Amino acid sequence: MTIFLSVLLILGFSSAAQGRTVRVAIPGQAYVIASFAAKDQGYYEQENLDVELVQMPVGIGVQALLGGNVEFAAMGSALFSAILGGAPLRIIMSSFNRPLFFLYSKPELTGLPELKGKKVGVPALGTAGHSMLVELLRRQGHSPEHDMAILGFGDTETRLRALLSGVLDAALLSPPSTFVAEEAGFRQILSFISQDLVFPGGGIGVSEKLLRSDPALVERFTRATIKGHEYVRSVVPGTIPIISRRLRMKKSHAEKYYELMRAALTSDGTIDTPAQKKALDPALRLRGASGTPILQKIFDFSLLHRINADLKAARWKP
Repeated sequence: MTIFLSVLLILGFSSAAQGRTVRVAIPGQAYVIASFAAKDQGYYEQENLDVELVQMPVGIGVQALLGGNVEFAAMGSALFSAILGGAPLRIIMSSFNRPLFFLYSKPELTGLPELKGKKVGVPALGTAGHSMLVELLRRQGHSPEHDMAILGFGDTETRLRALLSGVLDAALLSPPSTFVAEEAGFRQILSFISQDLVFPGGGIGVSEKLLRSDPALVERFTRATIKGHEYVRSVVPGTIPIISRRLRMKKSHAEKYYELMRAALTSDGTIDTPAQKKALDPALRLRGASGTPILQKIFDFSLLHRINADLKAARWKP
């Protein structure tokens, strides 16, 4: 009996030492640098969490979150369509408020008018990348529904391969795929980061069920992630190597990416009400929806506001 109890105690201590495993669905690497920093700096470990970042297409990621196969999803506005369709999910942190999207085309295509009749790849139909592309094309007098074939093509690496192989004529890309496309001679014909758009990318999406059933877990994960976010914003010499290693970039690309990323990061993981409305507008127009949904059913930054206040009161610095 004593031996049996001892074994149970050892197993219990071992499990505690390893921490709780938490799975996070991510659509690619570019928008989750805060989580990479939180892992590298031990912020998740301090919360007794063993965090696994699992890359998957946005549609599958949303279903995994709804089904409880992952606890969180760093997919930001990719959750819009699901939430607008009634899915019980919330966005509780936003790492980015500007889109790190760039439209690249074959070298022989010199501008948006030449996309007529061509195949253009986006992450998935109905996602933020798709709705923002449609928005920008309409602003410039194009009719994307009739002028071109817009196709859902998975993550940025998949879209890059399809562009390089000629399967696509143009593709929406994020770094580091943009750097690869540029060096291969493909042409940037549209930069989203320079447009008047709001894009709540990365961050934390969570189910209402987990918010109710395990608020302590949500708080621990959120606190560690916002610490990673602040590290990225304020510790440039430490962040460049993380970008280089995690996103498999050479140093010159990592430095270039950091400058792009820095211009797109939120200051504290939240976006204000006017920006929330602006972020939703393209998605609502794409769906043909009328009226404005209740923003609190999509965004809930109340926990993050409290965590940020606590960190400030404690004078925490990365």
